[in-house]
Amino acid sequence: MRDEFSLFSLGMGFDVDYDFLERIALENRGMAQRIYANQNASQQLKDFYQQVSSPLLRKILIEYPDEAVTDVTQNSFDKYFSGSELVVAGRVEPHGYSVLQSVITASSGTMDLSLQAVADVHELDEILALQKYVNPGFARQLWAYITVNQLLAERSLASTAAKKRKITQRIVSMALQHQFVTPMTAMLVESESGDERLLADSPKDPKQGCCSGGVENDPHFIIHLPKSKQDICFNIDSEPGKILNLVSDPDLGVVVNGQLIGAKKLEETKMSTFFGTIAIYCKKQDMKVEISTEHISVTNGKYAHLFSWEETGNMTQNGVKISIKKDTHVTVSVNEKISFMVLLHRVWKKHPVNVDFLGVYTPHTNMFSPEVHGLLGQFFSEPEVKVFNVHPGSDPKKPEATMEVKGHKLAVTRGWQKDYRADKVYGTNVYCWFIHNSGKGFIDGHYKDYIVPHLDSFLQRP
Repeated sequence: MRDEFSLFSLGMGFDVDYDFLERIALENRGMAQRIYANQNASQQLKDFYQQVSSPLLRKILIEYPDEAVTDVTQNSFDKYFSGSELVVAGRVEPHGYSVLQSVITASSGTMDLSLQAVADVHELDEILALQKYVNPGFARQLWAYITVNQLLAERSLASTAAKKRKITQRIVSMALQHQFVTPMTAMLVESESGDERLLADSPKDPKQGCCSGGVENDPHFIIHLPKSKQDICFNIDSEPGKILNLVSDPDLGVVVNGQLIGAKKLEETKMSTFFGTIAIYCKKQDMKVEISTEHISVTNGKYAHLFSWEETGNMTQNGVKISIKKDTHVTVSVNEKISFMVLLHRVWKKHPVNVDFLGVYTPHTNMFSPEVHGLLGQFFSEPEVKVFNVHPGSDPKKPEATMEVKGHKLAVTRGWQKDYRADKVYGTNVYCWFIHNSGKGFIDGHYKDYIVPHLDSFLQRP
């Protein structure tokens, strides 16, 4: 693209390849903007247009004497828009300069501009010192903030994985030094009692620690172990059509199973799988709740009820309460002792790969019997877990360690999975120790032991 033009990219919805849009925009002197579908899209478009609709200057260059400054952030800019600002930060050399000179050159539609500016080096410190609640290290933090954002842009344009890793290491190092939360880092805050955890993750919202058990796409499992204060995650790599047992409590007569569906096509020779149907069967009440991405069916003996995701409603029968929130989730409670929440995830209908899918969560307060089992159910009797020998991994963002559990020593990797309860569209990262090989060594037996023939089948244990 010719130098006098810029490319601006818009990404609408949550399933766009935003990294690609950002890359081509940066390569062509533009910027990318995400448009959130669950907010006022028209207002977001207007705001973006106002940002870029009035260019005033182009080819702006801000220069300082080489002997006066070091570590200067980006000082050349392709365009300057009305209402925006250009910020350059750097370190002033401690040579006794009392003033700092700069030369600014730029072009407008009708002329070339050249400006000289002179600033008192100590003036900013004096101004900040008079403010009661201002961080005296504000300028240093601003410099670090701008530098980190520049590195994030460089990372998007990196041509090789090695270059990207090197830039990532610099971002993480600066973020830790200056206490920033970036897309490469996160912050975990624990209360003094240890019973409440907040996960701050950019750009998502903070939320409480993970549920006792949850399962989402591909399908991945997140297990929260309160005693050891650990979150453990693993994936199950099975096939479309298979039915996996999640919870099986023969004493209470409650079972939860999920049937897998496949993506629209292979991606890198692998077929991603998702839960397309979740069934909750209460044997003693003779009730089955079958939740798919299309509808919710409730069967009670000879009687059947069919509900749409387009409605909100409640139904209680024989101690089983079913609550439907339009296009969001279904909650099923049994005798006010146990409950399950099934989340609906809609994707863009024309997405080339992804399909609508379901996620299921169960709180740690559920009062199951000692006989409960299943991929989720077995962890209501918490196993003893020890994690040690933590060391850097091949990916600087993912440390590795050894986990001792159920008589096994497992190689685990620090990673994250998505919890969609607070943020249904983008989810929140839950940081956890990832178990490889479909949970082998962490779950009892092999994952194939949890495949059942029907949606209302209880798990048959040896």
